[in-house]
Amino acid sequence: MRLWRLARTSSPVTFTDKVRYKMLRDRRPLIVTFADKAAVRGYVEATVGARYLPEAYGVLDDPRELEALELPESYVVKPTHGSGAVVVISPAAPAEARLPEVRWGWVYAHVRPEHANREHLAAISEGWVSKLYGQGPNKEWVYGRMPRRVLVEEYLVGEDGAVPEDFKFFVFHGVVHFVQVDGGRFGERTQDFFRPDWTHLDMSGGLPWRTPTPPRPARLDEMLEIAARLGAETDFVRVDLYHLPDRVIFGELTNYPAGGDSPFEPESWNTAFGEPWRFPPLPLRRTARPPARAQTWALRTAARAEACTTPRSAADPSADLGLAHHAAHIQRSKAHICRRTAGGRRGSRALRCVPVNQRASGWHPGDRRMRGGV
Repeated sequence: MRLWRLARTSSPVTFTDKVRYKMLRDRRPLIVTFADKAAVRGYVEATVGARYLPEAYGVLDDPRELEALELPESYVVKPTHGSGAVVVISPAAPAEARLPEVRWGWVYAHVRPEHANREHLAAISEGWVSKLYGQGPNKEWVYGRMPRRVLVEEYLVGEDGAVPEDFKFFVFHGVVHFVQVDGGRFGERTQDFFRPDWTHLDMSGGLPWRTPTPPRPARLDEMLEIAARLGAETDFVRVDLYHLPDRVIFGELTNYPAGGDSPFEPESWNTAFGEPWRFPPLPLRRTARPPARAQTWALRTAARAEACTTPRSAADPSADLGLAHHAAHIQRSKAHICRRTAGGRRGSRALRCVPVNQRASGWHPGDRRMRGGV
């Protein structure tokens, strides 16, 4: 199955195929930080400032700590290692709404404080941390590289007093190209797509458009700047933000929208969303090297050998953020080993430096996989 998916995405064109390409080949530690809902808070604080973060009431290793945690009347509970599971507690919830059964706990739920039994909520949270998320057909490996915890955050209120609309910015190489607006998360759901200039797109992602069309947000320019800054260090990420009456608040960073299965109607928009996403040229399989290139190859070999003995920089942005549980992955990426591999012509040998973490994940300089630093 993996070989089939590697072959299918070897020359991706559409957005969904490029997401699958990224899932299969990109193993940078930054991807893990983006996906971890607790660790990403440090990245956001360092990049755009803590004022854009919702208040965190607790990051719990043991879900049972939720039973004794001091909390306001309204709050939000979610797992740090997945998507699609959120329990919102607020007086604005429908009177008939109740917490889901523990076995069906990986859902969106909105209940009133009097119906949010802490023991039941802790049991749902235990179910979350017992699951390894992202094990569908496209295998989202990133969720297996982070601790499974529970995040308790501030409840956000929109202009109408309900859960605010979700603004999702598609950022390619530090530039916002598309904006998705999701409304009615706990009611009649809607979805609209726009250009950054707020031109409405004649496309659907599976949900109906809102009527009337969502107006241009007052803080759109600020949100576009925040999204561009948060996505500046990678090839693609979707930046989710909330537009509140008095401020903009960060939601999450998404590496793999819909797990690589985003619907597009018409399908031509799948290609349009993929156009801004540039990939580095894939390395070709090496055959015999022409004699005329022997001198150049020798110089490159010497440079690689020297690089293997040259200490890497000690600078580590993620370590500066205090992301302790990712420090091991980042530290391993700095330690390089020299590997002898078949060079070009028969009998020749060449030294290559291969990061330990890339070697452990099966990465090899000569295969058709994404190289770090896209």
